[in-house]
Amino acid sequence: MKTGFFKKAAAVFMAGAMAVSLAGCADDSWSAKDDTQTLAAGVYIYNLYSAYQEAQSRVMMESLSSGTSSGSTDFYSQQIDGKNVTQWMQDKAVLKTKETLYLDAKIKADGIEWTDEDQKEAEETGTAAWAQQKSVLEGFGISKDSFLKAYSLYNAKYLKIFESIYGENGTEAVSDQELENFFKDSYSEYRYFSKSLTTTGEDGTTANLSDDEIAEIEEQFKEYAQQVSDGDKTPDEVASDYQTAEGLESSPLNGSVTLTENIVLSSDLQTAFDEMKEGEARAIKSGTSYYFLYKGKIGDHLDELSTESGRMSVLAAMKQDEFQERMEKETSEYSCTMNDAAVSSYQPGRFDS
Repeated sequence: MKTGFFKKAAAVFMAGAMAVSLAGCADDSWSAKDDTQTLAAGVYIYNLYSAYQEAQSRVMMESLSSGTSSGSTDFYSQQIDGKNVTQWMQDKAVLKTKETLYLDAKIKADGIEWTDEDQKEAEETGTAAWAQQKSVLEGFGISKDSFLKAYSLYNAKYLKIFESIYGENGTEAVSDQELENFFKDSYSEYRYFSKSLTTTGEDGTTANLSDDEIAEIEEQFKEYAQQVSDGDKTPDEVASDYQTAEGLESSPLNGSVTLTENIVLSSDLQTAFDEMKEGEARAIKSGTSYYFLYKGKIGDHLDELSTESGRMSVLAAMKQDEFQERMEKETSEYSCTMNDAAVSSYQPGRFDS
């Protein structure tokens, strides 16, 4: 009885030891492969690192918007899109690693032109970026070749496929009129500069300006707004006037032509901007500052669509979500093999400083 028992125990022990040994010897040097190529583990590690950075940013922004404070101690207890943050990062890294294989397969299957010049240009872009990040990425086990595949070559091929679908000669080409309509409906021009209504003493203490000083600033800013609204001056011209009056070294004018949804203003300024007509300027007190705020005529900027970079920028804003969903769906259906040993052995915690 005892002899049989010990034989069974020994067998179980040996089986367990063999499993540990095999696990320890699992090949985690590669991350994914299909019928034509095998990606090094560094490609997955870079994608996990990118997901880690994005997750930290999203958690921080969520923390700020909700008024809570989520420090590094509870980062891994957070959720993104209904998933635990660790699972979210790993899923995103796996998807992008598979997508790296799928981009090549799709370019070949769809007959999309990818020239030696395209390859060279993407590699040169990646090499310049690598020089800035080499020491950090190598410390995580990411080689230059893996970085190029996961970063610059991935981005260039992703854009090449995007253009093959939505570009001027694409299979689902967006017409100039469609793009113009989107630009007019979705973009805004906003410009502003401000003056503080407080002063800071030599001892670092802050004091409010007097009522007379504030009234003088209000009158000055209302005059700027009136001049622009009446068409007598441009925002650049009144900003130049203010720069001279204040003895500033550079123009105080901020703002740009951008997607309306991307404009970030204080609630006072945002409310005013939403109410304003194109070509209108206003003088607005918000918090402890007085603002000159201008809402431009978006139609005056249609020439941005005539340049290759401008057209592509607006086209990306118009179709990027649709394209991303398409690519994620197609990638999820693509037949390739992930190296589970590599995926499980490289955890996001390796990037914690």
